[in-house]
Amino acid sequence: SGKNKRASDSHADEARSSASRPGRLSIGGARSPASRPSPSPVRVGQPKSCRGRRPLLANFWTILTVIVVALYAAAIGLGHLRPGGTCLIFAGEFLSDAARYPANCDRVCAGLTAVPVEPANISRARFRELYAYTGRPVLVKGAASDWPAKQNWNLTFFRDLYDRYPDSYRTQKRRARYLPFRIELQTFYEALHMSEERQQQPYYFGWSNLDNNVHNELMKYYTWPQYLPLGVQGSVLDWFFIGAAEFGAPVHLDHILRPSWQALIKGRKTWEIQPPSECSSVCQTLRVQMEPGDIFNVDTNQWYHATFNEPGVFSLTIGAEYD
Repeated sequence: SGKNKRASDSHADEARSSASRPGRLSIGGARSPASRPSPSPVRVGQPKSCRGRRPLLANFWTILTVIVVALYAAAIGLGHLRPGGTCLIFAGEFLSDAARYPANCDRVCAGLTAVPVEPANISRARFRELYAYTGRPVLVKGAASDWPAKQNWNLTFFRDLYDRYPDSYRTQKRRARYLPFRIELQTFYEALHMSEERQQQPYYFGWSNLDNNVHNELMKYYTWPQYLPLGVQGSVLDWFFIGAAEFGAPVHLDHILRPSWQALIKGRKTWEIQPPSECSSVCQTLRVQMEPGDIFNVDTNQWYHATFNEPGVFSLTIGAEYD
């Protein structure tokens, strides 16, 4: 009858509607292809074991950031970071020692109970054989005694010289060649222009000259040590260290390319040098005092060293590398 036909049509419509709904079974009991759930998207190349680890990675980077910030703050507090410099944080002595090439203890320090002392007229042959490239320290007495720098160099001399070439200050700042040691004078300009009152307080700083005009002027007041081997090539970067009496630099290791010499122009300076850590069983800590005109040859890449300006007048040193 018409009533039964309408009921039959109603059941058929319901069945078709059910088959088209996701997650439902069709009349035959099989899941309709259109109703199958889509698989979760997986990034190509991502192993299954890594899925769901984003919170763990986020925590890792958060912890790492906190550690870096803490090290940054500690470096500022301990004076190992100079804002505006080229390095973020200077490696501590532990990391510096770990990265250093091992020393040949027999050549560098074995058997030394004191720093060897040689006269100003030491021959080039003797210096080359015993000291030039062995890493063994030596104090050459009076080798710079006749330099005009002894009578002319002081803080005022350097201030007036650099003031004649104002661009030199910008070069020093840009290349970060100024080294303040535990003082508040954060620029080379501030250091050279410190007041007379400030000069009566402890200070110690160093710098490498980067200005050719300044270099040419300075060369009128000193010469290279006469005992260095013939044909030796030197660095055009002169180092200078100047500081008040009874002040100095703490124990540290340098990271330069070649051996070096340092001549004391004014004052009296005491060096304490400690052997490389791998040589501590066969070598010992040594001390030596410099007088004006003395030149100290020491490989500061291998020997840990500290300096102290003895009571009296301020100390002034010049040095350079050679190969």
